[in-house]
Amino acid sequence: MKTKITGDARSKLIVRDLANTWALVKGTLEENYAVRRTLDFYACRMFNARQEKGENVASWGSRIDEMQTKLREAARRVCQPEDGFYRRFFLILAKLLNR
Repeated sequence: MKTKITGDARSKLIVRDLANTWALVKGTLEENYAVRRTLDFYACRMFNARQEKGENVASWGSRIDEMQTKLREAARRVCQPEDGFYRRFFLILAKLLNR
């Protein structure tokens, strides 16, 4: 697996020596190269989203689902499962989405 990765990405893996499994390689590469936006960014983007003119309902729903997934992922990155905020955040989000 290491031989297929080249350049700067390879050097990141060599330094950490954590390329034994695909999950470790993927985690290391995501940590270094993935775009990670804040929870606020995704929340604002989702709550300000509007259906575009000419956009069908299926496309609109799909777009909202994608935004919701990214918002949840961002929340999971910053909140611990045992944290009361984490649970309250998703309860509030569910109420807002079901309006």
